[in-house]
Amino acid sequence: MTRVDIRAALERHWAASDASDFETEHEIYWDDAIVDYPQSGERIRGRRQIQFSRASQPNKKRFSVKRILGIDDLWITEVVITYDGEPSYVVSIMEFHGGKVSHETQYFGDAFEPGASRAQWVEPLRRRRIHNLLAAWSRNLACALCVSTSVGGYVQCRAYYTETGVACHAYSG
Repeated sequence: MTRVDIRAALERHWAASDASDFETEHEIYWDDAIVDYPQSGERIRGRRQIQFSRASQPNKKRFSVKRILGIDDLWITEVVITYDGEPSYVVSIMEFHGGKVSHETQYFGDAFEPGASRAQWVEPLRRRRIHNLLAAWSRNLACALCVSTSVGGYVQCRAYYTETGVACHAYSG
């Protein structure tokens, strides 16, 4: 499988995840794939078990891919998964063998307020803007410009709240 093929498979996977298309979402895995969640101490063995465990979650989920990086058989995706409007920042590490995922590890990180002690040395990341965009999506306020300029099925937008509502500036990234 070429780099382009793997990237396309990952884009299909994440788009299907966002659409709650569980069959397409799990085509990327081998039948004996393993998924690890270190924070909860869970390991799930087998593509169908992985699929069933995700389909059984009662939360409404949205997936917003920030970036996909990879070389050879090791690929990393940074993604914001929003559960019922609450974002979790996730790093997915996928190991490919023979064109499909044999092992995935997902690391979840919750948002936290910046520390006042380091305020003079830092600048804000787009994290806040992404959080606000996801909140806007959950209220169906996504900007028409961004929807019309979406890339690969993902809306890519820098959005943030202003006094009058959501301001939005599309970008490629």
